[in-house]
Amino acid sequence: MKTTSRRIRQTVTVACLLFAAAAVTATGAARTEGAVFHVVLVWLKEPGNRDHREQIVRVSRTFADIDGVMEVRAGEPLTSDRNVVDDSFDVGIYLRFASAGAMRAYLADERHVAAVEEVLRPLTARYLVYDFVDPGAVPGGAD
Repeated sequence: MKTTSRRIRQTVTVACLLFAAAAVTATGAARTEGAVFHVVLVWLKEPGNRDHREQIVRVSRTFADIDGVMEVRAGEPLTSDRNVVDDSFDVGIYLRFASAGAMRAYLADERHVAAVEEVLRPLTARYLVYDFVDPGAVPGGAD
């Protein structure tokens, strides 16, 4: 089981690195134009704790009120028997922004900072964040 879990993490890491490499231009500079996506995977200190999951989902949805946030989704993992799917986390959070600048403003917003300090950190054992830009996506659209 540990070997399978390690293999899954390695596969996800390689996939993310390949995806990030695809966003690099021929000059080696990372692309920053286009819609920006922010994905957070959370592992709770008390894995499976329904109340803690709901607290994180609830506070995450309030981020829709922050200027520059185009879309917010939050929920628990869909369990899977596929080896390539890591469903070991407790909560997944997805946000879409029109630009990298909008995401940076969100990260500095006092409501986001307070949510991290007051809800996320006290309940979370660990979390992973993936940010990527899609230069072909319509920043304000649902695609």
